[in-house]
Amino acid sequence: MPEPHEPSELSEPHELSEPHGPSELSEPHGPSELSEPHESSEPSEPSELSELSQPHEPSEPLVPVVPVPPPALQLPAVRPPVLPLPAVPASPVSPPVPAHVLVLGGTTEARRLAADLAARPGVRVTTSLAGRVTRPAALPGEVRTGGFGGPEGLADWLRTHHVDALVDATHPFAGSITANAARAARATGIPAVVLRRPGWRPGPGDRWYDVPTLAGAAEALPALGRRVFLSTGRLGLAAFAHLTGLHFVVRSVEPPEPPLPPDTRVLLARGPFTTTDETELLRAHRIDVLVTKDSGGEATSAKLTAARDLGLPVVVVRRPPLPAGVRAVPDVAAVLRTLGLTPAPTAAGQDGPAPVSRGPAGPAPVSPGRAGSAAVSPGRAGPVPDRPGSAGPVPDRPPGDAGAGDTCP
Repeated sequence: MPEPHEPSELSEPHELSEPHGPSELSEPHGPSELSEPHESSEPSEPSELSELSQPHEPSEPLVPVVPVPPPALQLPAVRPPVLPLPAVPASPVSPPVPAHVLVLGGTTEARRLAADLAARPGVRVTTSLAGRVTRPAALPGEVRTGGFGGPEGLADWLRTHHVDALVDATHPFAGSITANAARAARATGIPAVVLRRPGWRPGPGDRWYDVPTLAGAAEALPALGRRVFLSTGRLGLAAFAHLTGLHFVVRSVEPPEPPLPPDTRVLLARGPFTTTDETELLRAHRIDVLVTKDSGGEATSAKLTAARDLGLPVVVVRRPPLPAGVRAVPDVAAVLRTLGLTPAPTAAGQDGPAPVSRGPAGPAPVSPGRAGSAAVSPGRAGPVPDRPGSAGPVPDRPPGDAGAGDTCP
């Protein structure tokens, strides 16, 4: 058994672990192996306990042992599918995009339609006028004035202003406008509808002579009378400019432009007119023949009733046919149904045809024998001064049908 004070090789610790060395404890300022780690040529081999007791001097980095989260690219695999998202209802605070309806106007029906559409929430209405009337009556909704530049220009306007539906409510004799609107609607794919009130048809006691054009009316006049009430609008007077020996009374909202018949008196007035108004005019000017276009509707039908009561012949210019493939509806209620809207209840007769407007009538040749050859006696009405010029300013009447002169191009 070895001596107790003579340690064996197994009991001799490492030099760095000798805590009882007198030189190391008594000489704190002297350099030792612990205080001079940079001078040690061979680092000690610490035990597992020494490695745990020296956290600031690790022998290997600790980063590799930290678990790495999965890459971000793996996250979409747990997201909900995209297809069901459109089924989620929109937020109630987001206002819907309003429907936009363009009305080609200038008629009583166009005004009624614009008023109905403008009163509906979420519906935007724009009425387009030609601008031939300097002071048109106020219209509900938005109003634009002037032409579009043909069918191509109208198609561009429809696209630019995001129009959802096109309504042609122009005068029945605005044939070129209707043709342009049909072409623009086909080019853009925008649904379109034509509003055409039914044409007039003669009733018992009427003496009507149907002609297809204004030129045909001018040709028929000399055999029917000498004092003519010409109510065809101010744009077609050139067809009668060559007639001499006839006295013409022309009524218009705006002064007409030449050429005019040589003997013409112009009356500036805005309708609508009552049967009493028309009867007084025919008598005051000793009219013995009336010329009118088949405008249809009640706004301008009073003159026909007055002519029938006085036994006067009436030359009726029939309206041109619609372009091929274009369909028409007779009133505002039918337009609203076509647009998918419920017509508002109206007073009886407000949107229906006038009593004399009993449906469309086809053109018929001029036949003087159809209504007889009797002429109105010149002494039937009192004298009227034969002086040219205007009848004075246009009276402030409720707005009526402006005729073809106020339709948009």
